[in-house]
Amino acid sequence: MYSIDTPNLPSRIRHHRHSVQFYGDESKFLTDLGRYVGAALGHGDSAVVIATHAHRAELKKRLHGNGFDTAYPRLKRRYIELDAAHTLSQFMVDGLPDPASFSEIIARVLVRARVAAEGENPKVVAFGEMVALLWAQGSAEAAVRLERLWNDLAHTNSFSLHCAYPRAAFAPDHEDQFLKICAEHSQVISSDDELVH
Repeated sequence: MYSIDTPNLPSRIRHHRHSVQFYGDESKFLTDLGRYVGAALGHGDSAVVIATHAHRAELKKRLHGNGFDTAYPRLKRRYIELDAAHTLSQFMVDGLPDPASFSEIIARVLVRARVAAEGENPKVVAFGEMVALLWAQGSAEAAVRLERLWNDLAHTNSFSLHCAYPRAAFAPDHEDQFLKICAEHSQVISSDDELVH
């Protein structure tokens, strides 16, 4: 896995971790995601996963395969799973994410996760796939706006966010929008043997 840190960040994303992964191999992406979420749960932190049903099911298999029983963290509200499409539908207005609705809905989830986290320095990690759904629907502008709303939310809520997009979704004529997506992240990751730049 290669990554690029982006030092010349806008001020809105300098102070928190917001990574994006462009993947070609879905199985490897899910393995990476399992490590990300598993590491958080293993340290007593909380994890919020907003993903498709298929990816949530595969993630759970990988977590169980790595010895993480998600039943206990779920019971304690340290592991929160949300359906990406359903969650997205709650704050979309006229094809674009509504800032107030997004902030209210997602902040409530993040606060619940933070309260449930254990340890002296409780943390919340989140994985979001809503942007990838918007991109797949041809709503590039909405995807970029949603990435920005996550960054805005980090001013009032402490969390680390990881996003992911299938590499195949980006055609050569999408380069401008691709670069806009990258610019909203503190780290750009490729799970394949290519350096993203």
